[in-house]
Amino acid sequence: MMYMALDNELAKEIKAFVGKGEERKSCVRVNQTVQKAAEEMEKASRYDGIPIGECAKKYGRAAVAICIASTLWERKEILGNWNLEWAIDVLNQWGWRDRYATRRGLIGGNAHPTAICCWAKSFIEYTSETA
Repeated sequence: MMYMALDNELAKEIKAFVGKGEERKSCVRVNQTVQKAAEEMEKASRYDGIPIGECAKKYGRAAVAICIASTLWERKEILGNWNLEWAIDVLNQWGWRDRYATRRGLIGGNAHPTAICCWAKSFIEYTSETA
């Protein structure tokens, strides 16, 4: 499989979304937005697919990327490390500080690994550069 590197535009969006990060208000705002985006993406019907475009409009591409990256990280064993490099790139831009950070962005539910790969694939391809 080809390594998909995070594109510069999304990296800038994530850094702007996170802001300084050390300020408590900024951290709380970012964490709340990521959690809300993950909850909304989780509520979507598995049969309809996750409305990534709608969530990106509502919460921003950075929040959606963090949710997808968190899900890929948390489910890396069952996904066979699928696109884990992209996920780590996103999480590093976010500046995940503790081992529970990715749980905030985890898109829960009992989605089958194939379903996760299907809805994440187009977003990852759209926000990546081939390395």
